[in-house]
Amino acid sequence: MKAAVPFLLSSALFAQTDLPANFAATADSFLRRLHDNGAFMGTVLVRSGESTVFLRSYGTADAKSKAVLRNSSRYQMAALASLFSAVSILQLEKSGRLRLADSIAKLYTEAPGSWAPITIEMLLRHQSGLPDSSKRREFDPTKATTPLKILADLHNLPLAFPPGSGSSICDTNSVLLGLLVERASGQSLHGYIDEKILNPLSLKDTGPLRHGSPVERRAVGYGGDTLRLLAGPAIEPTAGYALSDMYGTVEDMARFVASLENGKILPLTVFDDLFIPGPDDTLWGVFSIMRHQHRGYFIAGSLPHEASSVMRIPGQKLTVVVYSNLGGINVFAIAAQLADHALGEPLKIPNPFPPVIKLTAVRKEALLGRYEVPDAFRFELIEDEGGLLYVREGVSLPRPLYPLNETTLVMKTQPLTLIVPGLKGKVEQLRVRGQGKEYLAQRVN
Repeated sequence: MKAAVPFLLSSALFAQTDLPANFAATADSFLRRLHDNGAFMGTVLVRSGESTVFLRSYGTADAKSKAVLRNSSRYQMAALASLFSAVSILQLEKSGRLRLADSIAKLYTEAPGSWAPITIEMLLRHQSGLPDSSKRREFDPTKATTPLKILADLHNLPLAFPPGSGSSICDTNSVLLGLLVERASGQSLHGYIDEKILNPLSLKDTGPLRHGSPVERRAVGYGGDTLRLLAGPAIEPTAGYALSDMYGTVEDMARFVASLENGKILPLTVFDDLFIPGPDDTLWGVFSIMRHQHRGYFIAGSLPHEASSVMRIPGQKLTVVVYSNLGGINVFAIAAQLADHALGEPLKIPNPFPPVIKLTAVRKEALLGRYEVPDAFRFELIEDEGGLLYVREGVSLPRPLYPLNETTLVMKTQPLTLIVPGLKGKVEQLRVRGQGKEYLAQRVN
């Protein structure tokens, strides 16, 4: 392996972050304004050193029962579940049950010949070139399946690039890592995770999601925004094998990521050796970042009805965890802004959302339909029974649109604006503005 990155091994030499004196009050004002604007719902934790300095929840846990979110609410943790499979692989490598340099075919004997050059470390670093299982048109996250079925459906598809020659986040890598944990350990994936990770760390609020098994204190997932909650689809846990098939709390996640650096479940040298940025600064699904000249890492994931992110700055002993039961939330941006504030940057409180207008029936009719940004994405503007406008993209849940005037419609959960040129006749094109970019979308129906 390459030389270790020294900042992780030496993190104990640094003092924890000196937070601004009004950190908790400012963070609460920031998150409360986001919630009131429709742009956030969930639980947020900020930990400095061994102390939790901020832990608060905002919004609805269950619209039917009118239960509110609590700090102990359990969320489906989306892609953060893949961290547990990755750590399991590293533990098995340390115990001699596999080698990261091994071909995946050594344990996954069903692999087609084109997969033989793929090593286990390439899976960890997302350098395998495997086709992405969740992006196939036939993939249905609401139907039960198995990891063997997910992988077998990919055997005859071409690789995206020669193994090891590139890097691209791919759900198939995580599915295969989970299966390799089972074959190397002789246990089920979650049986191994329970025994080797959850129990040693006393993570009592983290576990596997199973079909038909309700989870106490679970936050129900929604789409839309905090002003218009839409019921999320019934995601089948087996469809998210080793990816999103776990629940947990923000406190458990904070303890878990801290354990990666204190030697409780991995020797320090193992984690350090793996924390070497790849071609696009990613490793085992984790991204390397710099915040105010401090090196760190984050992982974020999203489902139609959930979003989660954890950000860690080891040298400053700073952890930010954001869990949301509202799909479409940019949880990374929220975590990054709170981390920056903890490191001394002022936190800008969002302005109240501007007042909206009611469009005429004729104007709405002119907008409805399908649009396409060539070589980029498609979306559809739809209307519900109450006459409210939504934008729908692919399999994602529809997201509400709010007209500020007859030519400007905005989304609250994302900084997205639709600009409609002209006021006469059927709308043939829209300008889509967001994340510092602008696209021209043409009507396709």
